Amino acid sequence: MLLFHKDKTNQKEKEPIIKTDTWLKDCNSCIVHFDDKHYSRARVIHGKSNLIDLFFEDTDLMDMRYSKIAVDFSDNILGYVQTLCNVVVKKNPNYPDRPEFWMGECEILIINKAVQRQQDIRADINLQVRFFSETRRPFYAVITNLSAGGIFITTSEPLRIGEELSFKYNFRSLERIFRVEVLRVTKMPDNRFGYGLRFLDLTDGAESAIRSYVFKALRKEEQAKEVNQ
Repeated sequence: MLLFHKDKTNQKEKEPIIKTDTWLKDCNSCIVHFDDKHYSRARVIHGKSNLIDLFFEDTDLMDMRYSKIAVDFSDNILGYVQTLCNVVVKKNPNYPDRPEFWMGECEILIINKAVQRQQDIRADINLQVRFFSETRRPFYAVITNLSAGGIFITTSEPLRIGEELSFKYNFRSLERIFRVEVLRVTKMPDNRFGYGLRFLDLTDGAESAIRSYVFKALRKEEQAKEVNQ
């Protein structure tokens, strides 16, 4: 028998930024906030509606119906999507064919916020990449910050504002060629430079791969913080 979880939304709800005719596009993970102290990550399977199946990593759950709780989705197209949902947690009838013991039936009620391309989520990384240009020899630089909007690199190579470069990398499952443009320069110690670059002509697949990489990097960072606490 399912237990009923008390509605936690005592104060007036804010008007959703994105109306409920815009659902998830390309999402495979989320964080479910059961209360202020208890949250769980889940794998996401969704269609074109607001009804979604969740498969929890956490094994310490119980049959429960949660009303109007926060669920944050990592969508490779929409970005970081904050929602309010009804979630019914129950035993996974397909276990062990599917590895998660607990699953959830999730109904998105409203989308409160989505951090999209112009407000992209960024991850601090340390990735050495070889860059190419039509006007100079190939050179190496370190990507220290990444989002679907652009990158920040450090290198000893002097570059010009407006200069276009390219590099190859496999951010998910396919090596792609990425084109970037230098937008700003920062002088750094030891005769090095820092450059902010924006991506040019990203395909949906390339953007999705970058977002997936960023979400994984942020997740690893969060897990490392939890271990150190």
